[in-house]
Amino acid sequence: MVPWSVASILMAASFYTDATRHKISNSIVLIGLTAGFGYFSWSDGWSGFLYSLSGMGAGFALMFLLYLLKAIGAGDVKLFAAIGALTGVEFVCYFLFYSLFYAGIIGVVILLVRKQWAAKASGLGFRIIDFIILKNRKAVRFTGKDVIRYPFLYAAFPGYLTALYEVFNL
Repeated sequence: MVPWSVASILMAASFYTDATRHKISNSIVLIGLTAGFGYFSWSDGWSGFLYSLSGMGAGFALMFLLYLLKAIGAGDVKLFAAIGALTGVEFVCYFLFYSLFYAGIIGVVILLVRKQWAAKASGLGFRIIDFIILKNRKAVRFTGKDVIRYPFLYAAFPGYLTALYEVFNL
């Protein structure tokens, strides 16, 4: 239960700092990684170390793909790696799935509130056609005016809570 408690505290602290300062502290990430590797290595030896390493790797790799697409910041990548080190591969996959689900909902709500739904949807449709049919790779490069920006933890925090619910059948 210790890793889950630490992960929950880190998520709350990260949500607060991301919402107030638009930054996820490296010290939060370092605490998560140290706690995950330390706890599992101490309790289960090499198999615990590998459990933590695989969770960290899954969290990092999945989020790094989104980082390369400029969908999230580097702090989000590091936080998911730390949470993965504390909770393992299965949980971090649930966590990512639900976070992306909530991010989609938040994005749609923002588009509807700003009344930009039709313009963004048609623009995206043209980009997809341009990329698939005309093989234009530049069509999928997005600039600052093309994306909706908000702290990813607005979606990740409810995603974390939903993943907890899913894993523990609360």
